[in-house]
Amino acid sequence: MGYGFYLMIAAAIVMYKIAEADHRRGWLWFGITLCATMVLSKAAKLGIFAVFIGFIIVFLGMYIANLFSNSD
Repeated sequence: MGYGFYLMIAAAIVMYKIAEADHRRGWLWFGITLCATMVLSKAAKLGIFAVFIGFIIVFLGMYIANLFSNSD
């Protein structure tokens, strides 16, 4: 396993902590982040930048999900 895999795990852990702080399901966002970064790294062949791009995409997805959630 290379350093990219460890960076994927680290990005997923950070997203878990962000989701927990936002009162979301942390494990769900952990899995989404891990899958998104793995798919991007294999499909786009961007190398380590795929982890950063995947993290940003998932973070924006969580932000958009927060906009449409019911906050009663």
